[in-house]
Amino acid sequence: MLRDLTILFLFGALVLSGAGCATKSPDGTPSTAFSTAGGALAVAADKGDADAQNKLGILYAKGQGVPQDYAEAARWHRKAADQGNAVAQFNLGGLYEKGHGVTQNYVEAARWLRKAADQGYAAAQNNLGFLYDKGQGVPQDYAEAAKWYRKAADQGDADAQKNLDALNHRRQGIPGLV
Repeated sequence: MLRDLTILFLFGALVLSGAGCATKSPDGTPSTAFSTAGGALAVAADKGDADAQNKLGILYAKGQGVPQDYAEAARWHRKAADQGNAVAQFNLGGLYEKGHGVTQNYVEAARWLRKAADQGYAAAQNNLGFLYDKGQGVPQDYAEAAKWYRKAADQGDADAQKNLDALNHRRQGIPGLV
C-alpha cells in the first residue's frame, strides 16, 4: 500500500516536472501527461499524502492538467498545511495574502506563513518579514521584519537579503536593524 502510494506520487512528480515529456500539446493546451500526473496525485492526495495534496493544490492554482481553480487549490493546500507541510502552509499563506480562492485576509496569511517560517522555510520567513515591514496582518514592527528577513537571508534567500538591505537603508539608526 505505501509502496503503491510512493510509486503514484513519484510518477506524478516526474510527469509534473516535465521530465521526458512536453508540458503542452501542439495546440497549446495542457498535455495529457499533466492530466495523468494530476490523476496520480489525486489518488495519493485522497489517501492523505500531504506532499501530493500540496502538489495537487499547485496544479489547481496554475491550471496545469486541471481547470485553474484557486478555491480548489486552497482546499488541497489546507489539507496538507493542517498536516504540518511547510510548503503547503507557505502556499496557503500566499493565497490568503493575494485573496486567491479565499477572502483576502492578511491575518490568516501571517498565521500560515508563521507556521512555515517556524519550520525554517526561507521563503515563508521572507514573506512574513514583509508583512511585518508593511504592517499587514500583524503590527508594523521593523525589528521583527529584520529578524525574519535575516533568518531567510542566512539560508541564502536573495529576496530576503534585498529586503533586509532596503529596510536597513530606509530605517538607518533604528537599533537592532543593522
